[in-house]
Amino acid sequence: SLWAGMSQPSTNPLRQAMDAVGAEVEWKRYDGWGVYFPDGYFRFNVGPADQPGGFEDVLRKFGEPGGGLAEWAKLQELIRPLILSCT
Repeated sequence: SLWAGMSQPSTNPLRQAMDAVGAEVEWKRYDGWGVYFPDGYFRFNVGPADQPGGFEDVLRKFGEPGGGLAEWAKLQELIRPLILSCT
């Protein structure tokens, strides 16, 4: 649900299965997500990754110097065909 969302039709496989069987649920929306790990706590806002407080800010803070954003962009490039195949 973090990647594709579930409160509206999306590429999320669980959401697609629920739509296929006509399941209806009350969705709870959230505005961010946080994680504790050995190097500290991080939280990013839901929405565009390049907006203030978004995932790219987290990568700048915790990622390898100069590498986190490049690795994230490469991952997005690699999984794009998979995402497109689900739409």
